[in-house]
Amino acid sequence: MKDFNAGILFHCHIISSRIISSAESNTQRRVRHAHNKAYPRPKAHTQPARFNVRTAHPTCCLPAGQKLCFLMTALFLLLTLLSGCATHSPPTTFYELRALPPAVKPDRQQTPAATTVLAVGPVTVSGLLDQPQLVSAAANNVLQIAEYHRWGGSLAANAARVMASNLASRATGYQVFALPWPIDLAVDYRLALNINRLYAVPDAASLLDADWTLLNGAGQALTPVRNVVLREATNMQGYPGLVGAFDRLLAKLADSVAATLQRNGIDAETVRNR
Repeated sequence: MKDFNAGILFHCHIISSRIISSAESNTQRRVRHAHNKAYPRPKAHTQPARFNVRTAHPTCCLPAGQKLCFLMTALFLLLTLLSGCATHSPPTTFYELRALPPAVKPDRQQTPAATTVLAVGPVTVSGLLDQPQLVSAAANNVLQIAEYHRWGGSLAANAARVMASNLASRATGYQVFALPWPIDLAVDYRLALNINRLYAVPDAASLLDADWTLLNGAGQALTPVRNVVLREATNMQGYPGLVGAFDRLLAKLADSVAATLQRNGIDAETVRNR
């Protein structure tokens, strides 16, 4: 791009110098005409000069006013071209979801050892959200795609990692990790999660609409599919505040899943007996 701009400036400089050198004022012409009249040159026996179309400059026969207009037009086009080349796209900002600690931390001294293995996965997102850009909802069923605000990786993998971390700090007696897991580990539970909606809504809030269920290690459903719709106020303006609201929504979802696990008393022995 720099070489292209330098070439344009070089050619415009040549055109401008030719135009300026060929543009003479009326006073200069009258002075030269009076001088030639007072001191005529002897006529040489040569053939009259011929007009060469190839070497003649396109402005050699233009009046001084038109030459100046031509020069100003060339400079205007040059400045317009340079201003267009100097326009840059805004930088792209990448975001990630983060786990949040529970509002009330469990007493680790009174909880049993973590013997039940809970795997978070598969985690899927709807086709609307399965893209790098952040999505927000506007009025009249209009969705807006933020081209320069993107997820730092897959949204599904990001959500699975955050849910595993949130559940590990809330569900006592469980070893929690996110799928896929590289180690061959026997799984007692699997949390299947599908995120239908996760975006900002017009009333300055964020919305999470998700379906989840618990499976055993063989993939058989142990609980009916539960639908959860949560809202969270956006405390900050812009997309950083929006992503922060997403963190709080996933923390609320982890609270609901952990409460279900503790309320039903589902442990590894219960899963093996089913």
